[in-house]
Amino acid sequence: MPLTLIGLGNPGEKYCKNRHNAGFLFLDFIYANSTTIKKWFFDKYLKAEMSHIILQGSSKSLELTLLKPQTFMNLSGFSVSKLLEKNKDLTIDDLCIIHDDLDFLLGQYKLCTLKGPKKHNGLISIEDALKSSDFTRIRIGVENRKSTAVSGEDFLLADFDRSEQDKLHDTIFPAIFNQLKDSL
Repeated sequence: MPLTLIGLGNPGEKYCKNRHNAGFLFLDFIYANSTTIKKWFFDKYLKAEMSHIILQGSSKSLELTLLKPQTFMNLSGFSVSKLLEKNKDLTIDDLCIIHDDLDFLLGQYKLCTLKGPKKHNGLISIEDALKSSDFTRIRIGVENRKSTAVSGEDFLLADFDRSEQDKLHDTIFPAIFNQLKDSL
């Protein structure tokens, strides 16, 4: 089980409900449904918001770090590489990157290693910074376009509508959260 969950998204109120912020939104869900050790704080060196929680599984519990890079999506690798630089005990195996994925329909998700979406600037930045793609990912499906006339970029930077938000919080996030807890 990775020790650090890194949610991808863009900082600021303007983006907080965007589909591209699925990683941030999932970390907020985990934070709200776990025992908090340390509340969210901003780490200047990492240029990231961080928190520490206890994830309670069925047989044991685990202390996890939650990290939300505040560098905008396409520079996420900065925070991730600085985290490994600052914490010499952490390795790439201790990381789990959580991100939106247009290759999956809304409601689908996948925990995997190595394989990501066709093109995702946050992942490209992390892979470039780490010189590796060999990390765990949680791919959260966000594809729900009614029209192919809407570009992927425009769709990702638009907010989840109310029904999509409800589906995330009532169904998708709890399913992923339970799978994480069951892995303990």
